[in-house]
Amino acid sequence: MWINVAIGVAFLFVLWQVLRPKYDVTIVLDRGVVERVEGIAQGRLAGVTEFLERDLAFTGRLVILGTRTAQGPLRLRFRGGADAAQQQRIRNFLAIHL
Repeated sequence: MWINVAIGVAFLFVLWQVLRPKYDVTIVLDRGVVERVEGIAQGRLAGVTEFLERDLAFTGRLVILGTRTAQGPLRLRFRGGADAAQQQRIRNFLAIHL
């Protein structure tokens, strides 16, 4: 019984790992501080961090996930409490600077 459950859980985990979306850019912002940035060139990191911490002035938790399309632009997804205007500001900034 337990072995069947363990096999089922392992299968679901592997399936989730294979099928979940892969993101080219990941940015985690918590209480106005950038905690993690992945997928951004080192030369552009300071400008992105400065924009998110100083100009945006977001006080909650925000996760920004981006994938590049075949045509090149970055498609962004947001998780957290950013409103539509804040999301658009982030999209505009990253479209120009990345």
